[in-house]
Amino acid sequence: QRTKTFRTRKDARAWLTTTRSKVDRGNYVRPGKETVDTHLDSWLESKRLAGKRPATMRCYADALRPVRTLLGTKPLQALKAEDVETVKAAMLNGTARRIGTEGKSLSARTVNLMLGTLRQALDQAVRRGKVIRNVAALVDHAAGEARPGAAWSPAEAAAFKAVAGWDRLHAAWLFTCCGLRRGEVLGLEWDRDVDLDGATVTVTVSRTSVGGEIVEGPPKTRRGARTLPLDAAMVAALRRLRQRQSEERLAAGPAYEGSEGKVVVDEIGRPPRPEWYSDMFAKIARQAEVPVIRLHDARHTSVTIMRSLGIAAHVVAAWHGHDEAVMARTYTHTYLDEMRYAAQRLADNS
Repeated sequence: QRTKTFRTRKDARAWLTTTRSKVDRGNYVRPGKETVDTHLDSWLESKRLAGKRPATMRCYADALRPVRTLLGTKPLQALKAEDVETVKAAMLNGTARRIGTEGKSLSARTVNLMLGTLRQALDQAVRRGKVIRNVAALVDHAAGEARPGAAWSPAEAAAFKAVAGWDRLHAAWLFTCCGLRRGEVLGLEWDRDVDLDGATVTVTVSRTSVGGEIVEGPPKTRRGARTLPLDAAMVAALRRLRQRQSEERLAAGPAYEGSEGKVVVDEIGRPPRPEWYSDMFAKIARQAEVPVIRLHDARHTSVTIMRSLGIAAHVVAAWHGHDEAVMARTYTHTYLDEMRYAAQRLADNS
């Protein structure tokens, strides 16, 4: 039981009337001392328990870091829209920057990621009766959102693949050009995922880097776990890579470390770090004299090429393992024959 003291009976009656009115309207919140930091810890833990991937959890934590730095000790119930505006302004003028050139503003995309994540966290506070309203929802997004990712033309994609054909990991680059995510390519294993006789590859594991540590887990979305057909060129490239790895294993002897059977390994069987794979992608792009786009934009390229070829939208989405919510709103069942057709059209036109 809590008690509250007032100077006069009139003050007490006024408080009681106001409180009863708030209760009747459903917007009464019992006073609390929880800080912004404490609530964000609670929200992050609820996301972890809900099964969010380590990479997603890291994104949440990074997005909220400016909020914690500037507002972490502030009582949650005292948080105002003006406070969130202060964080937004500090990010845009560079005073909230943790790394890089001091005073250089953070991008609108980074600011909006902070706002979106904070809104999610404060939505939970509203639902749990900690605060009356979500003050982050009262703050406008930063203008100047980053432009969508770039994409190669079919000719540029073909030029990249021509140069990549001379690389030891030619098969891996073909997977990248066909729209597999970086983590999906690096997570592939010969015995578990690759069926050369059946000409299919199954995406079951994603290998990513989170905070400098290598993490293996399920694909990014439920739709990310998928089986894709392989065209003849991809099967041939995979057979060459497996033969080469067998020769490297014999040459290295006891020094060979490839016990996991990963498809993408170095000459002594060690899986590369994801960052190295991205660096090699950029190196081959420069050698091919094509624009050095982000590795993830190779995925955007394959989507663009497939759509330009008239391949059905639901096939393109299923091929790339798009988010299940998008699939449910837009697409229907995809048949393996349609996927094989998509694979061949993509191979013939890039």
